[in-house]
Amino acid sequence: RMKSLGSGIYETYTRLKGGEPFYFVDSRAETHAVYSLSAEGLLNEGGSSTVASDGVYNVVVDFEAGSSSIMLVTKIGFFFSPTNEVLFELPYVGGGIFKATAQTVTFKQEGWGRDERYKFRMFVKENGGSGADREYEWGTLNQTDSRPNAGSPESYYYVKLIKGASQWDDKWKLMGEFDGVAADYTLFLTADKPYTHSISK
Repeated sequence: RMKSLGSGIYETYTRLKGGEPFYFVDSRAETHAVYSLSAEGLLNEGGSSTVASDGVYNVVVDFEAGSSSIMLVTKIGFFFSPTNEVLFELPYVGGGIFKATAQTVTFKQEGWGRDERYKFRMFVKENGGSGADREYEWGTLNQTDSRPNAGSPESYYYVKLIKGASQWDDKWKLMGEFDGVAADYTLFLTADKPYTHSISK
């Protein structure tokens, strides 16, 4: 399944095998159209495509423009703003989901209190994995500067892709109960709901 990003534009985060053909269909019905990607970034009717190496890929197709793009996701990590570093990686577990289990984040003590700000850093290679290394971020869709609580809306955790990287922009805050406590960190880049994340014990 692919997520709709707008009129005729769809994307997916999925695992592909190097040298193994893949293609897209416009329906699960017995009769359907088949599409493939060209090396020039075009969306072709018929045929199939391949990638050079095994990995997790982001694929975007634009049926109105007849274009496509594909990039290799080499790593997604939990970025801790107070120390300006990735503390741990969220491995891909399938279905557009990246998850790190039993990871501990200890808030940074500052003169004014405990700092718990975070987001997610994504490392990619564009052009199907042959392009330059880039750093993107998954940050907050709905700007916030407060800690969540058990009654916070689901939208607090919604994410958006930012093509670039910074230390402090577009961050969230962890609940106080996660200070120094092992928890699971999950990023959902799936077609069936808004892109979001969760933190749970």
